[in-house]
Amino acid sequence: MSILQRRERKPLSLTEGSVPKMLIRFALPFFISSIFQVLYGAADVAFMGRFSTAGAIAGVSSGGSIMNLITNLFMGITSGGTVLIGQYFGAKRDKDTTAAITSTAFMCLLISVAVMILQLSFGRLLIRVLSVPPEATEECWRYLRICAFGNVFIMGYNITGATLRGLGNSAAPMVFVGIACVTNIILDYVFVALCQMGASGAALATVISQFLSFALACLYIWRTGLPYSFRTSDVRVDFKIIGHMFRLGIPISLQNTLVSISFLIITKITNQMGVNAAAGASLVGKVVDIGLTFPWALSSALSTVTAQNVGAGKPERAKKATFYGMAFSLCIAVPFVIIADLFPASLLGLLATDPDVIAEGVNYMYPFSWDCIMVSFMFCLNGLFNGSGKTFFVAAHSMATAFFVRIPIAFFMSRIPGATLFHVGLGTPAASLVSLVLCIIYFRMHYAGDKIKEMQVIG
Repeated sequence: MSILQRRERKPLSLTEGSVPKMLIRFALPFFISSIFQVLYGAADVAFMGRFSTAGAIAGVSSGGSIMNLITNLFMGITSGGTVLIGQYFGAKRDKDTTAAITSTAFMCLLISVAVMILQLSFGRLLIRVLSVPPEATEECWRYLRICAFGNVFIMGYNITGATLRGLGNSAAPMVFVGIACVTNIILDYVFVALCQMGASGAALATVISQFLSFALACLYIWRTGLPYSFRTSDVRVDFKIIGHMFRLGIPISLQNTLVSISFLIITKITNQMGVNAAAGASLVGKVVDIGLTFPWALSSALSTVTAQNVGAGKPERAKKATFYGMAFSLCIAVPFVIIADLFPASLLGLLATDPDVIAEGVNYMYPFSWDCIMVSFMFCLNGLFNGSGKTFFVAAHSMATAFFVRIPIAFFMSRIPGATLFHVGLGTPAASLVSLVLCIIYFRMHYAGDKIKEMQVIG
């Protein structure tokens, strides 16, 4: 078989050169992509907040929480693929790199179809379980029903993004997310503001935008090829690699899914506090997501940086990048928390006009915003752990603190006479603080000194 010669420009080297410069250059597109994704979700809520009712806001918010659970399920599986691709690529095992790309795509697309069928079958049951307010029930179901048909595009984009990032290219996925974000905002205006389609319009805008980002990513890979020579015989589904992918990805997927479920339970608690509380909590979630974007971007970037450097036999470089990641993350998180606590009503007023909804949101903003400080450390450590194959621990501490700290605090606080969203919001930073303590202990046990040299290329 002939060797395919098409090449894209050489990706950023993650295993050579200045660590802080490399990390910023690689993480910046992750950050911009995360901002686009936050704007993507915020656009739906903002248009609903200005051109529809509190019930519609709560419906889209609850439906969006369910979609976040599904998206996190997909991202967990593809994260296992990203780690494998990065480690094989860093070790210059080109055949295994290509097989990892193909195998990840094959399994993830099968999963997306199965999830779509489950979503359509049990969507109404989920709405009842979440105690969605009666005013929001039908809007929520319309949103979920339409978004179900976009699952293949969500998974498809995550696969292409995982492939490009695992190979050291974080810029191209950023462009595709940006185009999708702009498209979603335009379509939200058309469907929600002009056509008054409510939650159906927001969902339709989302699905069309997801399809566009997936199509552009596929076109880009087809036109540019991969950044190394490979034979068509290397394109295969390798069940051994799929086994490795699931061993890495299932803990991440389980973590993401169960943590999302924990936030769905929080949504259920806020839903039971009334439609204004439900809508206010939704607004705060969109605002605080902005503060979480840089820590999350650095975590994702560090996962790939660690994977490639472990593959190249340079684990100390991955450890150094982690510490720089924490410092960079705090540079964004600290100013955000100060602004969020000083001007909460002004920030929430950008997304909605109902004073009762904004008042509820202000109560939630104060404790929730402080989560950005804790995750600046915790997310970066998780990126190191995931990239070096320690995905089980990341899943374990995330799930434990979600179900034994975040939910119990939120539940019991909500039962206090006269409780507000302020009390419910205390559970999230408390859970992150406990997770951070566990991460520090694990780091000292397994990564301090020469222990980091125990990291191996998988497979």
